[in-house]
Amino acid sequence: MICSAEAVEKMISVMPAMEQEIHRAANKSIFELIQVFTDRIKKMVAENTTEHALQLLDELYRNGDQQLKLAIENVFIFSLETIAALCQDIEFWPHLPPNLHHAYVHQICRSNI
Repeated sequence: MICSAEAVEKMISVMPAMEQEIHRAANKSIFELIQVFTDRIKKMVAENTTEHALQLLDELYRNGDQQLKLAIENVFIFSLETIAALCQDIEFWPHLPPNLHHAYVHQICRSNI
């Protein structure tokens, strides 16, 4: 089971330039950490460079502790419509790992949208 400290190290390995920002966010809360990572993914969409970040989020979601999963569902999954809307010329949904897509569909079904 991956805890928040391990998640921090994994995020830094994918985005080393964000090390200080990741540590600052992690010191606040796991939700802040996922928000910082989600905000960076939003910027990466335009560059079509989200693959490694999405794979990491998928790993954290599948293998993370309950708090980490909850943060991913409440921050990243909730932001997927916004992220997809940023993809003007790029098809986003096929790049989303199946576990994250399933969590998104589950969230939509729960909200009756």
